[in-house]
Amino acid sequence: MEEERHKKDGVEQNKTLARERALVILQVRSGVITAKEGAKLLGISRKTYYEWEEKLLKAMALALENHSAGRPPAPIDPDKEALRQRIQELEKKLDLAEEDH
Repeated sequence: MEEERHKKDGVEQNKTLARERALVILQVRSGVITAKEGAKLLGISRKTYYEWEEKLLKAMALALENHSAGRPPAPIDPDKEALRQRIQELEKKLDLAEEDH
């Protein structure tokens, strides 16, 4: 129980940190501060700042793309799909055999 609470606290801290980083990057992008100032606020090099900026912009663009509603389809497991097909074949054979009797 204690361990779960610590994990949740860690997740929340990561979310907060990510939001703070995003805010700094958006301030740079909007011209409120310079990239050099943003990097300093984040405690990183300008090179790392630009890498983070690129990641943020890509993630924002991806998040804003149109997606179909609902849960994404589950990936198809080739083994399960082969078994499903085999079951269908056997059921057809069984149906035909039962019709003959």
